[in-house]
Amino acid sequence: MASRSFILWLHGLGDSGPANEPIRSLFTSAQFANTRWSFPSAPSQPVTCNYGAVMPSWFDIREIPVTANSPVDESSLLEAVQNVHSMIDKELAAGVDPKNVCVDLG
Repeated sequence: MASRSFILWLHGLGDSGPANEPIRSLFTSAQFANTRWSFPSAPSQPVTCNYGAVMPSWFDIREIPVTANSPVDESSLLEAVQNVHSMIDKELAAGVDPKNVCVDLG
């Protein structure tokens, strides 16, 4: 039996996890037969670059385009990283080999 794998698909700003689920149907190779997919939705929160509009966002984005010199809301970014690590840690605890984890940023 092939090793189980895990794909964590993180949607883009203003989108949702369920809206991205159809992408799974494009991965028809037998290599994906033992893959667990996760399509979580980001929490709705004010987003600075969109004039404070409340929308699904993994963290606050201060400006677009984002550059190395862009201001960062470090606390919301670190919270997002911790949430992603929690989702991955759950799969590792269930027996997924860390080499079989993929995170996609939509």
